[in-house]
Amino acid sequence: MMDSGTNRHLQDHRMLYVAQLGVTYSFLRLPLFVENYWRFKDTIKGHSAFYSPIDPDKLYTPVVVSDVGNAAAAILSNPTAHANQTYNLVSNRHTFKDVAASFSEALGREVKYVHVPYEAAKQSLLQMGFQDWQVDGIFELDKLIDSGSHITNQEDLAHYTKITGEKPTDLKRWVASVKAAFQ
Repeated sequence: MMDSGTNRHLQDHRMLYVAQLGVTYSFLRLPLFVENYWRFKDTIKGHSAFYSPIDPDKLYTPVVVSDVGNAAAAILSNPTAHANQTYNLVSNRHTFKDVAASFSEALGREVKYVHVPYEAAKQSLLQMGFQDWQVDGIFELDKLIDSGSHITNQEDLAHYTKITGEKPTDLKRWVASVKAAFQ
């Protein structure tokens, strides 16, 4: 079972329910995804900048989607080793300043992070075609980062390595793998 989102209380209840059923399980808890940076593609391409209300200095621990698939495949190929375990899949800690630096390095030009107020970001997302409920969901996650929540800034970064025997894809490697689309 894979969990994503911010309603950890509900997730914990679902996990307890499954555990009480007496069936073997493995839970994969997923934070934010590195692939969410795709929403910045057009402004990075056109303006060498990206905009967000997230504090540029707040650390958080997203995960690369392909790493989730790799971890799930490893668990499915050896379920006994992962029986009744809960894993938090995350990559390296970074900030939005780090995201700008990684894109700058990969693209060979300065990419700036522009910190904007939540209301300005909301209006921009609505103009881009996002629905109110989508913007509310995005901001719920953004505010978890701003608050330093353990949900978006995991302490234990080793779960992926424990499952796969490999290091998770870090920010620089992911940016290097997609840089052509951001040129």
